[in-house]
Amino acid sequence: MMYLAVLLALLIAPPAPAWSQPMPPPAPGAWPTWAPGRMMVHVINVGQGNCVLIQCPAGQNILVDCGSSTTRDSGNVDVAQNYIASALAPTAAANGGTLLFQTVILTHPDRDHWSMLPEVIPAGAASPYRVNRFLYGGKAMPKAPAGTQSIAEWARH
Repeated sequence: MMYLAVLLALLIAPPAPAWSQPMPPPAPGAWPTWAPGRMMVHVINVGQGNCVLIQCPAGQNILVDCGSSTTRDSGNVDVAQNYIASALAPTAAANGGTLLFQTVILTHPDRDHWSMLPEVIPAGAASPYRVNRFLYGGKAMPKAPAGTQSIAEWARH
């Protein structure tokens, strides 16, 4: 009887409010951008995973995790790449065009917390991204899939 009551409640429940639905990525200029003295925290929708960008009042950028357990085909990497690049654009001019992270924090080695880092923030001399400090809170450095750059190698850029 209890199962029937739960089923009926689900069938007659009102739809979820609009604020509980995932938001599409913003169009450039659609949302407020960072400005000196303003702190902004961006929780980026990357599917099943975490990706948080913190822009501090003095201009420092901090990235906390950047991963998803969903497949590459889901478009999550593209969403994160585009969102982060557009969010960092206001501070890039002050850094000679470099998209600078003062700190990237990896909270723990679960794949849904780090898997997109090498693609979203590519390493190498040609990359516009620079990371001043990499903080890792786990016991063992996670390993990337075969044929891809390991997160340990990425962290050294």
